[in-house]
Amino acid sequence: MSTGRWSFRRSIDIQREFDRHALALPPWQSPALGFILRWAAKAHLLGGLVMCFCASMPASYAEISTGIAMGLAGLRLSWIGGVYLQLLRAPAFLFALAWGLWMFLSIQWSPDRTAGLITEAGQWRWILAFFALFPLLPFRRALIGAYLSGFVLGHVAQAIDAAGGAQVVQAVFGLSRGDDRIAGYWGAVAGGTALAGALGLHVGALASTGGKVPLAGTVLTLLGLVAIGTRGAWVAGAAVLAIGAVWWFRRRRNAVRTSKRGAGVAALVLLAAFAAGGVALWPRVNTRIEQARRELSTAAAGNLDTNIGARLVMWQEAWHALRTHPVVGLGAGGYQPWARAHLHAHDPAISPRVVHAHAHGTPVHIAATQGAVGLVLFGGFVACSVRAGRKARIASGDRDDGYAGAAWLGLVGLLIAGLFETLHTGSRVAVHLWILAALCHSPRPASRPVRWRGWPARAEGQSSPRPLPG
Repeated sequence: MSTGRWSFRRSIDIQREFDRHALALPPWQSPALGFILRWAAKAHLLGGLVMCFCASMPASYAEISTGIAMGLAGLRLSWIGGVYLQLLRAPAFLFALAWGLWMFLSIQWSPDRTAGLITEAGQWRWILAFFALFPLLPFRRALIGAYLSGFVLGHVAQAIDAAGGAQVVQAVFGLSRGDDRIAGYWGAVAGGTALAGALGLHVGALASTGGKVPLAGTVLTLLGLVAIGTRGAWVAGAAVLAIGAVWWFRRRRNAVRTSKRGAGVAALVLLAAFAAGGVALWPRVNTRIEQARRELSTAAAGNLDTNIGARLVMWQEAWHALRTHPVVGLGAGGYQPWARAHLHAHDPAISPRVVHAHAHGTPVHIAATQGAVGLVLFGGFVACSVRAGRKARIASGDRDDGYAGAAWLGLVGLLIAGLFETLHTGSRVAVHLWILAALCHSPRPASRPVRWRGWPARAEGQSSPRPLPG
């Protein structure tokens, strides 16, 4: 029987904590209380599944579902509160807490405190995903399944969009975008960034255990990623495929059960999907490629009033901000007013309006607004999250769980796309960052029955619960 391993070599068994705290009911326990506990656990699990499903839907759906899941977790706090004490031993969670506190503190010296509070530090509220999902991590595979199912609904909207129903999608969800994008109800940039994370989950499962579902999910997500036309997400998707290939070769060398024949079939299916998608989507894809070429040529000639040119200007101003305030940064919310003033003073030929509210790159924006301290804290958060996802034993005996062990690659895909989009300043992307980070953490009990009757009958890879004594 294998046991879970915490990141940084800390051994923790969540189920043991449930046994210790959830079963330590007061002497005045009544049948009514037992009934409430059983249904509260089921309701909390349902709320977590809905929360993960709604993450890829419009921001209001994600906000409401997260609030409901957090409320259900709060109702159980008096019985499972001890479980949350184990969360304080997670290095990534501690880094996330420190990063959020530093972000709030930086508002004190920000040129725009309102923007710092609302658009940056306020998005830190998504750390509640840790609290809502942590007690549910014995059902990690089901949570990831719900998370990816939400993307399927988005792909249906993309198909309607591609078939000429863009006006219907825009009328229902109130979207406005260029004609060269097939984004469904996603915003093009936010949707492409999120799809890079979903692709990481599918590719991780495909490299781990193979199978028809991960292969189909990889193909569908790749087609959606190409169709949405976000060039930074294309780069992230290519990187995820490369990482997945390296992972598969390493696991094959270690005699993980993946055959050459199965790998060949998967490669052929992916190539066929790329060919079919390229033929069907080439006019729109070619438009984005030609547009990138024109913008690069224009930027080289000195005209920076384009999408790529504006990014180059914003990254340059972020570098100037870091040089000027290397330790503490400009303060949350201070990037746009400082960068526009600096650009007007030092390069008046460039219009200040090319500078947006954020620097269109997570590392450069954090460097500008939070300095070296913020970079170290954010880097510690993501590094420990990925390490936890890689090192935690998410297995039942010798059998891999596929999707349950792929959360780290989903987070990596999102972070690579975050080189071209600021992940923590908007709800549509921040929700994915925090949910994927939460799903990377905390080992689940392996090959152990769920003993608490408040849980549904089976968790991932586990047998039916044994009845409690008495």
